[in-house]
Amino acid sequence: MGGLLSKFLTDKQAENQGVWVAYEDAVNDDGTYPEFCIKRISTNNTAYQAKVNPLLRQLDALSRKENANYNEYKKVNEKLAYLYIDEILVDWRNVKNEAVIDQDGNTVVDENGVAICEEIPFSKEKAREILGDPDFIEVLNWLMKQSTDVSNFLVSNRNKDLKF
Repeated sequence: MGGLLSKFLTDKQAENQGVWVAYEDAVNDDGTYPEFCIKRISTNNTAYQAKVNPLLRQLDALSRKENANYNEYKKVNEKLAYLYIDEILVDWRNVKNEAVIDQDGNTVVDENGVAICEEIPFSKEKAREILGDPDFIEVLNWLMKQSTDVSNFLVSNRNKDLKF
């Protein structure tokens, strides 16, 4: 199959099970990149859509309300973030703390001179703790953008450099 149809044909398994995307703007002290396994946000993801649509309607109603309270917005946005984490974010790897520092203030390195960084194991709870923190809203926004970017899920791209 060629032409327009093949250009936009998505890998349904990848959409439902997730693809790995690297956050290359945040190099760990050991030179690795944080990577996230994400599902696709689309109209085909009916379970997610059924849960997100009422929250989006709440935001819309708040935006029309004259005396909308900031805390109301904050509460709905927190629910949206947690919904993303619970339904779309599948896993992560190379999400690490900063390099280990010894008692003398020196960076601890391995036998190859690479900084030793402690990996943060993935769990939904840890993801909520980290990505739910307002300081990390841009990481969550980036992940959401990746989840809607069809190019991450195209059949034509699946055999390239995306890793499972």
